[in-house]
Amino acid sequence: MSNYFSYRLTGIKKLKKFLNDQNGSALVTVLSLIVILTILALALMGVVTVQSRFIRRDHHRTQARYLAEAGIQKALWYLSGHGGRNIRWRAVDSRIQLFDQDYAQVSVSQWGGYLEITSRAKYKNQTARVTSLVGEKMPDVFNNAVVIGGTDFPLVVCGSNEIIGDVVIGRGGVREGEIKGDKFSGKRAVHGQIHINHSPQMPYFDDSFIEASMQKFENMVHNPGGRIYSSNRVFSNENPLDISQNHRIYVQGD
Repeated sequence: MSNYFSYRLTGIKKLKKFLNDQNGSALVTVLSLIVILTILALALMGVVTVQSRFIRRDHHRTQARYLAEAGIQKALWYLSGHGGRNIRWRAVDSRIQLFDQDYAQVSVSQWGGYLEITSRAKYKNQTARVTSLVGEKMPDVFNNAVVIGGTDFPLVVCGSNEIIGDVVIGRGGVREGEIKGDKFSGKRAVHGQIHINHSPQMPYFDDSFIEASMQKFENMVHNPGGRIYSSNRVFSNENPLDISQNHRIYVQGD
């Protein structure tokens, strides 16, 4: 019996030692898992933070773009005759209020037969710039390839010319003829509909752009803001214009 109990006691001690060893190993495993999970959680939080920052930046950038486009629309509203302005309105970095706290810096300048509108806006720390060429919508008569205002003159097509599109002409109609010895050699004079115009119907011509351009150049001449060279000055690659300190240079003569 004593040997049996001794054997049992020895086995119990070994079992306790084994369980103690296992408890220590389990503790190390649990701590390792906690560290790994913590690192993964921190990495995930970092990714989410960076992603949310990118999302906010894109949102602010989009808002700035919308504000800049709103500046273009507000400028068109002014040019259409609202807000005490009209088609002659010109601006250089004019601050235009859009909403409660939002505004856009708008510039309107002549660009040939069009107006160039530039709008810059800022939302939070993001900025946007939008530039647009605008002009009045042309009357429907401009959808035709050729329009003859007079009612008594025919449309004479000669040589290899062929008109692609509709034409508006007078009672004289369309003729395949000869001009200065150049006879008509095409397949068809007009590829489109021929509208007979019994009364002059030329579109209304708005000369406001021309008047604005003339005023602009007149102001530039009277206020040159640059040097005026005499006509006896010769410019070449060896003797070029010095424009480093001047915005504009006027040369008299040829």
